[in-house]
Amino acid sequence: MLLWEVGRPTARRVPIDGRGVRLGRPRIAGGFALLALLLVGCGEEKKAEPTPLWSDPAAPPIRLIPSAERADAPEIEGENLTGARWRLSEQLGSVVLIDFWATWCGPCRKSIPHLVDLQNRMGPKGLVVVGISLDNWGKPVVEPFARQSGINYPILIDPEGRLAALLGGVTSIPVLFLVDPEGRIAAKIVGYGPPESIERAVELLLTDG
Repeated sequence: MLLWEVGRPTARRVPIDGRGVRLGRPRIAGGFALLALLLVGCGEEKKAEPTPLWSDPAAPPIRLIPSAERADAPEIEGENLTGARWRLSEQLGSVVLIDFWATWCGPCRKSIPHLVDLQNRMGPKGLVVVGISLDNWGKPVVEPFARQSGINYPILIDPEGRLAALLGGVTSIPVLFLVDPEGRIAAKIVGYGPPESIERAVELLLTDG
């Protein structure tokens, strides 16, 4: 795993834990924008319930913010890959999982099959997954990746971090936010933790709010 500075031909190795990628601050030098990226994590018949792709009952729980202490989520709004407008405020009554990610982030890419599976199985119960890509190159990079990966949830593109700033800023990815059915922030998850833990947190919010 490497620390890359955009615009330089070399990279030096740094220790990582495999859960996410830390975003560095861009610097201007010699006409190039340098971005340091530290990989630290980077029917009619009754049908059987779909089987989860992951199952580990020992996975540690995610701490949800107590209901009385939750703050209202800011309005997250943007154009998805189909050109339709997506708004967080229109998802009231659902549990929303917001995933900040990028195509170049290894841990983000590894998390996508689980998010796709989660949307497939829990979408009918009231879960809405939305991805927010921080790719600088935007739709030309993100759209083919989403298609090849079979992403089944809306993707917004936020190369300047405007949407991330509304949630207090994102310094490493992936970062996930859980929004309860009343539109309040219920959890912030830095790095992609055990899928079972994320699923249990979603189930709790769907059941108890």
